[in-house]
Amino acid sequence: MDSKRRPQLNKPLDDNRNIRLYAALPGIARRPESGHGPHGGSETSHSVLILPSEIVSEIFIHTLPIHPHPPMRGKNCALVSLTQICRKWREIALATPRLWRAILLSYNTGRPLKRQISNIKLWVERARSCPLSIFFSGGLNATHLLASITPQRSRWERLDLDISPHDLAAIKGDMPLLRHLRLTLEDGFRRDEVSEGDRETFSAAVAPLLRSVELNHHAATRLLLPWAQITSLKVTLEHVQECVTILGQASESLVHCDLCIRRLDRRVDDSADYTGSVSISLPRLESLVLSRHASCDRTPLLKLFDAPGLRRLEVSEAALGLMALHFLTTFLLSRYERRLEEVSVCGILCPASKEVYRKALSSCAENVLLPYGRL
Repeated sequence: MDSKRRPQLNKPLDDNRNIRLYAALPGIARRPESGHGPHGGSETSHSVLILPSEIVSEIFIHTLPIHPHPPMRGKNCALVSLTQICRKWREIALATPRLWRAILLSYNTGRPLKRQISNIKLWVERARSCPLSIFFSGGLNATHLLASITPQRSRWERLDLDISPHDLAAIKGDMPLLRHLRLTLEDGFRRDEVSEGDRETFSAAVAPLLRSVELNHHAATRLLLPWAQITSLKVTLEHVQECVTILGQASESLVHCDLCIRRLDRRVDDSADYTGSVSISLPRLESLVLSRHASCDRTPLLKLFDAPGLRRLEVSEAALGLMALHFLTTFLLSRYERRLEEVSVCGILCPASKEVYRKALSSCAENVLLPYGRL
Protein backbone atom coordinates (compact mmCIF):
# COMPACT_ATOMS: atom_id res chain seq x y z
CA MET A 1 0.00 0.00 0.00
CA ASP A 2 1.24 3.46 -0.88
CA SER A 3 2.57 5.19 2.26
CA LYS A 4 0.63 8.33 1.43
CA ARG A 5 -2.63 6.38 1.46
CA ARG A 6 -1.82 4.19 4.50
CA PRO A 7 -3.97 5.21 7.49
CA GLN A 8 -1.87 6.99 10.09
CA LEU A 9 -3.48 5.61 13.26
CA ASN A 10 -0.87 7.06 15.59
CA LYS A 11 -0.49 10.49 14.02
CA PRO A 12 -1.57 13.49 16.15
CA LEU A 13 -5.30 13.96 16.08
CA ASP A 14 -6.76 17.12 14.70
CA ASP A 15 -8.59 19.36 17.16
CA ASN A 16 -12.01 17.87 16.45
CA ARG A 17 -10.93 14.24 16.96
CA ASN A 18 -8.82 15.19 19.98
CA ILE A 19 -11.89 16.71 21.63
CA ARG A 20 -13.83 13.50 20.97
CA LEU A 21 -11.04 11.42 22.49
CA TYR A 22 -10.91 13.77 25.47
CA ALA A 23 -14.65 13.33 26.03
CA ALA A 24 -14.57 9.57 25.53
CA LEU A 25 -11.98 8.89 28.23
CA PRO A 26 -12.51 11.48 30.99
CA GLY A 27 -10.70 9.40 33.58
CA ILE A 28 -7.48 9.32 31.53
CA ALA A 29 -7.41 12.42 29.38
CA ARG A 30 -8.21 14.79 32.26
CA ARG A 31 -5.28 14.02 34.51
CA PRO A 32 -3.62 17.15 35.96
CA GLU A 33 -0.46 16.62 33.93
CA SER A 34 -2.39 16.50 30.68
CA GLY A 35 -2.94 20.23 30.53
CA HIS A 36 -6.06 22.30 30.78
CA GLY A 37 -8.25 20.70 28.19
CA PRO A 38 -8.38 18.76 24.97
CA HIS A 39 -6.00 21.14 23.22
CA GLY A 40 -3.47 21.30 26.05
CA GLY A 41 -3.52 17.57 26.86
CA SER A 42 -2.75 16.11 23.46
CA GLU A 43 0.33 14.16 24.58
CA THR A 44 -1.59 12.15 27.17
CA SER A 45 -4.53 11.73 24.81
CA HIS A 46 -2.33 10.50 22.00
CA SER A 47 -0.43 8.12 24.27
CA VAL A 48 -3.65 6.21 24.81
CA LEU A 49 -3.54 5.19 21.16
CA ILE A 50 -0.25 3.30 21.55
CA LEU A 51 -1.33 1.22 24.55
CA PRO A 52 -1.60 -2.56 24.00
CA SER A 53 -5.00 -3.59 22.70
CA GLU A 54 -5.71 -5.69 25.81
CA ILE A 55 -5.32 -2.64 28.05
CA VAL A 56 -7.43 -0.44 25.78
CA SER A 57 -10.12 -3.12 25.81
CA GLU A 58 -10.21 -3.08 29.63
CA ILE A 59 -10.36 0.73 29.60
CA PHE A 60 -13.35 0.55 27.28
CA ILE A 61 -15.13 -1.90 29.59
CA HIS A 62 -14.62 0.41 32.59
CA THR A 63 -15.69 3.47 30.58
CA LEU A 64 -19.20 2.11 29.97
CA PRO A 65 -21.98 1.90 32.58
CA ILE A 66 -21.31 -0.84 35.11
CA HIS A 67 -22.66 -4.15 33.85
CA PRO A 68 -25.44 -5.18 33.57
CA HIS A 69 -26.73 -1.66 32.91
CA PRO A 70 -26.90 -1.05 29.15
CA PRO A 71 -25.25 1.88 27.36
CA MET A 72 -27.47 4.63 26.02
CA ARG A 73 -28.81 4.21 22.52
CA GLY A 74 -28.55 6.62 19.61
CA LYS A 75 -26.01 9.37 19.12
CA ASN A 76 -25.28 9.57 22.86
CA CYS A 77 -24.32 5.89 23.11
CA ALA A 78 -20.89 5.73 24.73
CA LEU A 79 -20.12 2.42 23.04
CA VAL A 80 -20.86 3.81 19.59
CA SER A 81 -18.68 6.83 20.38
CA LEU A 82 -15.74 4.57 21.19
CA THR A 83 -15.97 3.01 17.73
CA GLN A 84 -15.84 6.39 16.01
CA ILE A 85 -12.57 7.79 17.38
CA CYS A 86 -10.26 5.95 15.00
CA ARG A 87 -9.95 2.68 13.12
CA LYS A 88 -7.80 1.04 15.81
CA TRP A 89 -10.32 1.77 18.55
CA ARG A 90 -13.13 0.47 16.38
CA GLU A 91 -11.28 -2.80 15.78
CA ILE A 92 -10.62 -3.21 19.51
CA ALA A 93 -14.24 -2.48 20.43
CA LEU A 94 -15.59 -4.95 17.88
CA ALA A 95 -13.15 -7.58 19.14
CA THR A 96 -14.26 -7.18 22.79
CA PRO A 97 -17.46 -9.25 23.26
CA ARG A 98 -17.96 -8.09 26.86
CA LEU A 99 -18.75 -4.60 25.57
CA TRP A 100 -21.84 -5.88 23.77
CA ARG A 101 -23.39 -8.21 26.35
CA ALA A 102 -26.03 -5.70 27.60
CA ILE A 103 -28.74 -5.09 25.00
CA LEU A 104 -31.39 -2.38 25.19
CA LEU A 105 -34.48 -3.10 23.07
CA SER A 106 -36.68 -0.09 22.53
CA TYR A 107 -39.01 0.50 19.62
CA ASN A 108 -38.07 3.62 17.69
CA THR A 109 -40.93 4.97 15.58
CA GLY A 110 -38.46 6.97 13.50
CA ARG A 111 -36.55 3.93 12.29
CA PRO A 112 -37.82 1.02 10.14
CA LEU A 113 -38.55 -2.12 12.14
CA LYS A 114 -36.38 -4.28 9.88
CA ARG A 115 -33.41 -2.02 10.50
CA GLN A 116 -33.95 -2.16 14.27
CA ILE A 117 -34.10 -5.96 14.19
CA SER A 118 -30.96 -6.04 12.03
CA ASN A 119 -29.13 -3.87 14.57
CA ILE A 120 -30.22 -6.14 17.43
CA LYS A 121 -28.88 -9.20 15.63
CA LEU A 122 -25.61 -7.40 14.90
CA TRP A 123 -25.25 -6.46 18.58
CA VAL A 124 -25.84 -10.11 19.57
CA GLU A 125 -23.23 -11.31 17.08
CA ARG A 126 -20.66 -8.92 18.53
CA ALA A 127 -21.29 -10.34 22.01
CA ARG A 128 -20.30 -13.75 20.62
CA SER A 129 -20.72 -16.36 23.40
CA CYS A 130 -21.07 -13.95 26.34
CA PRO A 131 -24.16 -14.26 28.57
CA LEU A 132 -26.67 -11.53 27.67
CA SER A 133 -28.55 -8.95 29.72
CA ILE A 134 -31.75 -7.93 27.94
CA PHE A 135 -33.57 -4.66 28.70
CA PHE A 136 -36.90 -4.12 26.98
CA SER A 137 -39.40 -1.32 27.51
CA GLY A 138 -42.27 -2.64 25.40
CA GLY A 139 -44.35 -0.48 23.08
CA LEU A 140 -45.35 -1.02 19.47
CA ASN A 141 -44.10 -4.14 17.70
CA ALA A 142 -43.00 -5.62 21.02
CA THR A 143 -43.63 -9.15 19.79
CA HIS A 144 -41.41 -8.69 16.72
CA LEU A 145 -38.55 -7.17 18.71
CA LEU A 146 -38.72 -9.91 21.34
CA ALA A 147 -38.76 -12.54 18.60
CA SER A 148 -35.43 -11.21 17.34
CA ILE A 149 -33.77 -12.05 20.66
CA THR A 150 -35.53 -15.29 21.64
CA PRO A 151 -33.19 -17.55 19.60
CA GLN A 152 -30.53 -16.55 22.16
CA ARG A 153 -32.68 -17.59 25.14
CA SER A 154 -30.05 -20.05 26.35
CA ARG A 155 -27.64 -17.10 26.82
CA TRP A 156 -29.97 -14.85 28.82
CA GLU A 157 -28.45 -14.01 32.19
CA ARG A 158 -30.67 -11.06 33.09
CA LEU A 159 -34.14 -10.10 31.84
CA ASP A 160 -35.52 -6.63 32.50
CA LEU A 161 -38.88 -6.45 30.74
CA ASP A 162 -41.85 -4.09 30.61
CA ILE A 163 -44.38 -5.88 28.41
CA SER A 164 -48.03 -6.85 28.04
CA PRO A 165 -49.35 -10.24 29.24
CA HIS A 166 -49.82 -11.26 25.61
CA ASP A 167 -46.04 -11.05 25.04
CA LEU A 168 -45.20 -13.54 27.80
CA ALA A 169 -45.34 -16.42 25.34
CA ALA A 170 -42.41 -14.90 23.44
CA ILE A 171 -40.03 -15.52 26.34
CA LYS A 172 -41.29 -18.99 27.19
CA GLY A 173 -38.66 -21.73 27.17
CA ASP A 174 -35.50 -22.95 28.88
CA MET A 175 -33.21 -20.25 30.29
CA PRO A 176 -30.29 -22.17 31.84
CA LEU A 177 -28.20 -19.05 32.61
CA LEU A 178 -30.94 -16.74 33.89
CA ARG A 179 -30.05 -15.27 37.29
CA HIS A 180 -32.16 -12.11 37.53
CA LEU A 181 -35.70 -11.42 36.32
CA ARG A 182 -37.40 -8.04 36.52
CA LEU A 183 -40.86 -8.15 34.98
CA THR A 184 -43.48 -5.43 34.79
CA LEU A 185 -46.71 -6.54 33.14
CA GLU A 186 -49.15 -3.97 31.86
CA ASP A 187 -52.69 -4.12 33.23
CA GLY A 188 -54.00 -6.10 30.29
CA PHE A 189 -56.20 -8.54 32.18
CA ARG A 190 -58.38 -8.82 35.23
CA ARG A 191 -56.92 -10.64 38.20
CA ASP A 192 -59.95 -12.92 38.64
CA GLU A 193 -59.66 -14.02 35.02
CA VAL A 194 -56.23 -15.60 35.53
CA SER A 195 -56.50 -19.33 36.18
CA GLU A 196 -53.71 -21.75 37.00
CA GLY A 197 -53.63 -22.84 33.37
CA ASP A 198 -53.12 -19.25 32.18
CA ARG A 199 -50.01 -18.72 34.28
CA GLU A 200 -46.53 -18.90 32.79
CA THR A 201 -44.18 -21.24 34.62
CA PHE A 202 -40.54 -20.48 35.35
CA SER A 203 -39.73 -23.79 37.02
CA ALA A 204 -36.42 -24.83 38.52
CA ALA A 205 -35.90 -26.97 35.42
CA VAL A 206 -36.49 -23.98 33.12
CA ALA A 207 -34.38 -21.47 35.11
CA PRO A 208 -32.14 -23.43 37.52
CA LEU A 209 -29.90 -20.43 38.33
CA LEU A 210 -32.67 -17.88 38.94
CA ARG A 211 -32.07 -16.18 42.30
CA SER A 212 -33.21 -12.56 42.03
CA VAL A 213 -36.75 -11.46 41.08
CA GLU A 214 -38.53 -8.08 40.79
CA LEU A 215 -42.25 -8.16 39.96
CA ASN A 216 -45.16 -5.77 39.85
CA HIS A 217 -48.53 -7.05 41.06
CA HIS A 218 -49.74 -8.25 37.66
CA ALA A 219 -46.54 -10.21 37.07
CA ALA A 220 -46.70 -11.75 40.55
CA THR A 221 -50.20 -13.09 39.90
CA ARG A 222 -49.37 -14.28 36.37
CA LEU A 223 -46.14 -16.23 36.99
CA LEU A 224 -45.39 -19.48 38.76
CA LEU A 225 -41.80 -19.21 39.94
CA PRO A 226 -39.40 -21.58 41.71
CA TRP A 227 -39.79 -19.63 44.96
CA ALA A 228 -37.75 -22.14 46.96
CA GLN A 229 -34.56 -21.02 45.17
CA ILE A 230 -35.16 -17.23 45.21
CA THR A 231 -32.77 -15.31 47.50
CA SER A 232 -33.70 -11.72 46.56
CA LEU A 233 -37.29 -10.57 46.01
CA LYS A 234 -38.82 -7.18 45.23
CA VAL A 235 -42.57 -7.35 44.71
CA THR A 236 -45.72 -5.25 44.78
CA LEU A 237 -48.86 -7.06 45.95
CA GLU A 238 -52.48 -6.15 46.57
CA HIS A 239 -53.23 -8.04 49.77
CA VAL A 240 -51.53 -9.54 52.81
CA GLN A 241 -52.78 -13.00 51.86
CA GLU A 242 -50.76 -12.88 48.62
CA CYS A 243 -47.71 -11.94 50.67
CA VAL A 244 -48.21 -14.90 52.99
CA THR A 245 -48.59 -17.29 50.05
CA ILE A 246 -45.46 -16.17 48.19
CA LEU A 247 -43.14 -15.67 51.16
CA GLY A 248 -44.25 -18.97 52.62
CA GLN A 249 -42.87 -20.72 49.53
CA ALA A 250 -39.60 -18.74 49.65
CA SER A 251 -39.16 -18.92 53.41
CA GLU A 252 -36.06 -21.14 53.47
CA SER A 253 -34.07 -19.27 50.81
CA LEU A 254 -34.94 -15.57 51.02
CA VAL A 255 -32.09 -13.25 52.09
CA HIS A 256 -33.32 -9.86 50.80
CA CYS A 257 -36.99 -8.83 50.59
CA ASP A 258 -38.51 -5.55 49.36
CA LEU A 259 -42.27 -5.68 49.81
CA CYS A 260 -45.05 -3.24 48.96
CA ILE A 261 -48.67 -4.10 49.81
CA ARG A 262 -50.93 -1.56 48.16
CA ARG A 263 -54.06 -2.09 50.24
CA LEU A 264 -55.73 -4.32 52.77
CA ASP A 265 -58.69 -6.51 51.92
CA ARG A 266 -60.93 -5.72 54.87
CA ARG A 267 -62.93 -8.90 54.32
CA VAL A 268 -59.83 -11.00 54.91
CA ASP A 269 -57.06 -9.02 56.50
CA ASP A 270 -58.90 -6.83 59.00
CA SER A 271 -62.03 -8.68 60.08
CA ALA A 272 -60.13 -11.91 60.63
CA ASP A 273 -57.18 -10.08 62.19
CA TYR A 274 -55.12 -11.77 59.49
CA THR A 275 -51.76 -10.20 60.23
CA GLY A 276 -52.09 -10.99 63.90
CA SER A 277 -52.78 -14.70 63.44
CA VAL A 278 -50.13 -15.56 60.84
CA SER A 279 -46.35 -15.60 61.13
CA ILE A 280 -43.92 -16.10 58.26
CA SER A 281 -40.65 -17.74 59.26
CA LEU A 282 -37.70 -16.37 57.27
CA PRO A 283 -34.60 -17.85 58.93
CA ARG A 284 -32.11 -16.55 56.33
CA LEU A 285 -33.56 -13.05 55.86
CA GLU A 286 -30.99 -10.28 56.40
CA SER A 287 -32.60 -7.25 54.74
CA LEU A 288 -36.27 -6.23 54.79
CA VAL A 289 -37.94 -3.23 53.12
CA LEU A 290 -41.64 -2.47 53.75
CA SER A 291 -43.04 0.41 51.74
CA ARG A 292 -46.25 2.32 50.99
CA HIS A 293 -48.50 0.06 52.99
CA ALA A 294 -51.91 1.25 54.21
CA SER A 295 -51.55 -0.65 57.47
CA CYS A 296 -54.26 -2.00 59.71
CA ASP A 297 -53.81 -0.02 62.91
CA ARG A 298 -54.18 -2.99 65.26
CA THR A 299 -51.80 -5.33 63.50
CA PRO A 300 -48.83 -3.67 61.76
CA LEU A 301 -47.41 -5.63 58.86
CA LEU A 302 -44.04 -6.02 60.55
CA LYS A 303 -45.55 -8.52 62.98
CA LEU A 304 -45.90 -10.98 60.11
CA PHE A 305 -42.19 -11.66 59.93
CA ASP A 306 -40.12 -13.96 62.10
CA ALA A 307 -36.59 -13.22 60.90
CA PRO A 308 -34.02 -13.95 63.62
CA GLY A 309 -31.07 -13.09 61.36
CA LEU A 310 -32.36 -9.65 60.28
CA ARG A 311 -29.61 -7.03 60.01
CA ARG A 312 -31.20 -4.19 58.05
CA LEU A 313 -34.76 -2.87 58.23
CA GLU A 314 -36.23 -0.14 56.03
CA VAL A 315 -39.86 0.73 56.68
CA SER A 316 -42.37 3.49 56.00
CA GLU A 317 -44.12 5.05 58.98
CA ALA A 318 -47.47 4.12 57.40
CA ALA A 319 -46.56 0.43 57.63
CA LEU A 320 -46.31 0.63 61.41
CA GLY A 321 -49.86 1.66 62.27
CA LEU A 322 -50.82 3.94 65.17
CA MET A 323 -48.23 4.49 67.89
CA ALA A 324 -45.60 3.77 65.23
CA LEU A 325 -42.52 4.67 67.26
CA HIS A 326 -43.65 2.85 70.39
CA PHE A 327 -44.51 -0.25 68.39
CA LEU A 328 -41.25 -0.26 66.43
CA THR A 329 -38.95 0.14 69.43
CA THR A 330 -40.89 -2.36 71.54
CA PHE A 331 -41.01 -4.85 68.69
CA LEU A 332 -37.29 -4.63 67.89
CA LEU A 333 -36.17 -4.81 71.52
CA SER A 334 -38.39 -7.78 72.27
CA ARG A 335 -37.69 -9.68 69.04
CA TYR A 336 -33.93 -9.23 68.68
CA GLU A 337 -31.33 -9.87 71.35
CA ARG A 338 -28.73 -7.76 69.57
CA ARG A 339 -29.05 -4.42 67.84
CA LEU A 340 -29.69 -4.35 64.11
CA GLU A 341 -26.95 -2.90 61.93
CA GLU A 342 -29.33 -0.37 60.37
CA VAL A 343 -32.91 0.84 60.77
CA SER A 344 -34.41 3.35 58.33
CA VAL A 345 -37.85 4.96 58.68
CA CYS A 346 -39.26 6.89 55.71
CA GLY A 347 -42.36 9.01 55.28
CA ILE A 348 -42.41 10.47 58.80
CA LEU A 349 -45.41 12.81 58.73
CA CYS A 350 -44.17 15.21 61.39
CA PRO A 351 -40.65 16.54 60.72
CA ALA A 352 -40.27 17.39 64.41
CA SER A 353 -40.59 13.68 65.21
CA LYS A 354 -37.35 12.79 63.48
CA GLU A 355 -35.15 13.51 66.47
CA VAL A 356 -37.50 11.54 68.71
CA TYR A 357 -37.24 8.61 66.31
CA ARG A 358 -33.48 8.88 66.17
CA LYS A 359 -33.08 8.91 69.95
CA ALA A 360 -35.49 6.03 70.56
CA LEU A 361 -34.15 3.80 67.78
CA SER A 362 -30.50 4.25 68.78
CA SER A 363 -31.09 1.54 71.37
CA CYS A 364 -32.28 -0.84 68.63
CA ALA A 365 -29.80 -0.21 65.82
CA GLU A 366 -26.20 0.81 65.28
CA ASN A 367 -27.22 3.19 62.49
CA VAL A 368 -30.52 5.10 62.29
CA LEU A 369 -31.51 6.67 58.97
CA LEU A 370 -34.47 9.01 58.58
CA PRO A 371 -34.46 10.01 54.90
CA TYR A 372 -36.76 12.69 53.54
CA GLY A 373 -39.87 11.59 51.68
CA ARG A 374 -41.67 8.31 51.23
CA LEU A 375 -40.36 4.93 50.17
